[in-house]
Amino acid sequence: MKQLSHELEQLLDQIRADLGCDFCSIGLIHTEEQVIYWRYSSGQLNEKCRRITERTGRGIGETVIRIGRAVELVTSELFVTRRIQEFPILLAEKLASAFVVPIVVGRQTLAVLLAGNRREHVHVSIDRHLVLNAGAQLTAFIVQQQNNPNFSLI
Repeated sequence: MKQLSHELEQLLDQIRADLGCDFCSIGLIHTEEQVIYWRYSSGQLNEKCRRITERTGRGIGETVIRIGRAVELVTSELFVTRRIQEFPILLAEKLASAFVVPIVVGRQTLAVLLAGNRREHVHVSIDRHLVLNAGAQLTAFIVQQQNNPNFSLI
């Protein structure tokens, strides 16, 4: 299990380096509890992000999982609409912008990949394409690991 965790964190480090972002994390969806856990991260300010949970009907769960496609989040816009409290991972990591991609295996969304910046950043099409490719890379990793008897994301 520790080996799998280490491999996942190395993959996130590589994705963060490839994307040139400040923070990269996987939000794991626990369907029974209807909660997103942020267990694996790269570039975090502290360990606080690992303790953050979000209800799937609010914030990232509502926007990315329900819609089923990638979403760009800008903190300044969330402040204006008074929805910033629904995104605790953005607050904890002091992110100014983020791009979030669902990780879908079969017809089920298992996780979300969040790539964020601590400065205002407009995600142009090449950035979006890179994050979508990183999401596909994570999906392939998860599918490959599902045959492993010790595999468990949560």
